Amino acid sequence: MMGFAMQQNSLKDRRLAFIFSRLTENGSMVREITSDDADIRWTVHLANTKAAVEWFHPKSETQPKQRNAGFTGDRKQLTLDPGPQNVSGKNLDFADLGKSRVQGAAKDLQINQLFLNKQVQLVLGTITTDDRGLLLVLGGHGESNPQLEHLVRRQLCQS
Repeated sequence: MMGFAMQQNSLKDRRLAFIFSRLTENGSMVREITSDDADIRWTVHLANTKAAVEWFHPKSETQPKQRNAGFTGDRKQLTLDPGPQNVSGKNLDFADLGKSRVQGAAKDLQINQLFLNKQVQLVLGTITTDDRGLLLVLGGHGESNPQLEHLVRRQLCQS
């Protein structure tokens, strides 16, 4: 995973920032809308569905192979989904994620479920706002679990 990896079993952190903008009728941006202008409530639904979907394939392939096709358990387990979460308001301490969590201004998107019939607990990502009330979505810590990867590879080889 060159370009994404920092060290073994670890991925680089990623962050997305979202804004509201006021546009003219022709689509030109007039200005950004912040919590000073409106009450903004953000709803984020972040999920990892990679284990449950098809392998990458050309459009011409009419019957693509499913990932983890050999897994005979409930395929809903293959989707890591903490459900929708909300954040709102200004977070003046957004640069200090620990403090933001304690204050309730940052929320970890927690996973605690079965995955390939094994119990997993992890943080898929974190959501918060900045000092203007704009949404920040931070990816999880990119932890890779070789034991689960071995199980996935074994399941795939049996497919």
